[in-house]
Amino acid sequence: ADYTAFPAGVDLATNMYVVPAMFTRSWLTDSYPESLMYEDWQRQFPGRLMSMWIYPCFPVETATSQGFNCFPCFEGHALAKDFKRFAADRVKGFMPCGAYELVEYWLYGKLTDDAGQDVDALLNEFFTRFYGAAAEPMKQLYLAIEATYWNPTNYPNGQQNSAEAIAWDNLGTAERMTAWQALVDAAGAAAATDADKARVALFR
Repeated sequence: ADYTAFPAGVDLATNMYVVPAMFTRSWLTDSYPESLMYEDWQRQFPGRLMSMWIYPCFPVETATSQGFNCFPCFEGHALAKDFKRFAADRVKGFMPCGAYELVEYWLYGKLTDDAGQDVDALLNEFFTRFYGAAAEPMKQLYLAIEATYWNPTNYPNGQQNSAEAIAWDNLGTAERMTAWQALVDAAGAAAATDADKARVALFR
């Protein structure tokens, strides 16, 4: 990814395909620098970005290497937006470097099969089937964490940053954590079956 910018002044042969390596989890807006790099490649080689190397291992990898717990990157809506974009650009292959979170892994499978699906309908399906009677508070929790991560105003200079101070001073604030704890507790109280209870406990 350090070398993913379009090589200005270089004329690549027409029989070459391109596989950019990009941190899509940092594309908080379409004007984010790396998102613009993707557009540079697409403009120069339309239809020749046959594959993407993407990094779902971040921000977990950054946090683990520095010895702290990261703020989770829940990205259902961003993932759906990216895959619609990739499908329109005729990108056909993906190399996820590292592990997605549970919901994102499920969405990745769905969206690589059909990028045109309604992500809200998919999320409703996931939470209903996975959490049963605890679905609603768990979905509210997911959407609140997701919205916090993807809001540029929560970051200095509006650019994604996975530093510990950003994770727990700017994103996972005491006020938010208290509200989210209440949703986890509500899910635990609503869980009706042993499977529901085990899955809420797994998230906790």
